[in-house]
Amino acid sequence: MKEIHVLNGDSLLHHLPPSISGEKIVFRECLVYGPVTSHSFEELVQVRQPFLDSVFPGSDYQRVVVPELEKLTIIPSESEVSCWFEEDLFCQVNFWCSIALISKITQNIKLVLPRTNLEYGFAGLEERGLLQAKEAALSLTRDQIQLLSRLWDLFAHAKTKEALALAQSQKEDLPFLLPAVQAWVDSTPREGEMGLPKRFLSKLMKNPEIDSFGKAFRTFHHQLPIYGYGDAIVKILWNELKDEGY
Repeated sequence: MKEIHVLNGDSLLHHLPPSISGEKIVFRECLVYGPVTSHSFEELVQVRQPFLDSVFPGSDYQRVVVPELEKLTIIPSESEVSCWFEEDLFCQVNFWCSIALISKITQNIKLVLPRTNLEYGFAGLEERGLLQAKEAALSLTRDQIQLLSRLWDLFAHAKTKEALALAQSQKEDLPFLLPAVQAWVDSTPREGEMGLPKRFLSKLMKNPEIDSFGKAFRTFHHQLPIYGYGDAIVKILWNELKDEGY
């Protein structure tokens, strides 16, 4: 049986100890940001490439991101797949998409969680902690795999109410889902009101103690770790607010 590890980023790839053997696939997308409405992998790539190439010039989506994603669609059916993702919204959206792709080939899927403070995730673990996380991996049932795949479809089509209902039904077995889905709901603008991340940043802009973007990002990351946004996404939101006169 082939062992495959789907990693949440290059940082984890370089952080994993050599004793964790098997093929490594790096999920380099940031599906939580930008358009994702699609009905197939091919359509998703067509939607994402022009958007990310425009937002992050030089990102080389076709060369850097797509080949790793494609690996998820051609893994051997006899593989055992361990998905290394954290509990924040950024990671969870990528995780749901991973499951939707992998589950078309195999149902032998595990979820590896860091079990650390949400703010630090896998980065807060040394070799022993990473090995313990691997040993404690959650073997997903067929029903859970189906539910996680469904969550990706709901996210891709902005169906927040259905996603909340699904997440609430898993409060006991998959308790990390509800906070992530709730964070997604809270980030969605409605009735002329900005989503939570931008509302939070707009308040930071009025705080005289926050005199640089660096301080703003650190405060955002510390107080809203559930979003898992990197500095690139937060910087975009920050600049949007400045352009809007905040």
